[in-house]
Amino acid sequence: NVEKTDGALLDFNSSQVESLTDENPNKIQITELIESWLIGKAQELAGNKSEILQKVARDSLIKRVKQERVKDITKGESQKIDTSILSLKLVEQTSKRIEVKVKLSYRDQRINSSGEILSETSIPSLVVTYILGREKELWQLVDYISGS
Repeated sequence: NVEKTDGALLDFNSSQVESLTDENPNKIQITELIESWLIGKAQELAGNKSEILQKVARDSLIKRVKQERVKDITKGESQKIDTSILSLKLVEQTSKRIEVKVKLSYRDQRINSSGEILSETSIPSLVVTYILGREKELWQLVDYISGS
C-alpha cells in the first residue's frame, strides 16, 4: 500500500523490492510492481534518491522522473505525493506485454525550499493505464497514460 509516501515508506528501499521474473505474473505481483514504481517515483520527486525505479521501470521512464525532478530543483521546489491503488483491472496479457487499468487515489503538494505549500492536487479516483514489458525474463514498467 502506497498511502503513506512520507515517513515509513520513504524509508522503503530497493532491497525490499523483488524483481518480477515470473513468466506469467498474477494481479498481486503486477500490483506490487506498480506500487513499487509509485513509491520510487514519490521518493525521487520528494528529493530523495531511489534505487527502486531501476528494478521496476525502464530507463526511459526513469529519465522522465529525473527530468521532472531537475525542473523542480531549478525552481527550488519538491513534491510530496500520496497515492493508493484502489483497483487494478487486467486489460491484456501476453508473454511479453501486460496492460492494466489502475484506479488510484492521488494527492500531491508542491513545496518550496522554505517548506511552504505552493499548490495541492487531490484526485480521489484517477484512472491510469500501465504497460509492462518483459525483456530477458524481467518485467518492468514501460509506459503509463494518466487519465485514460
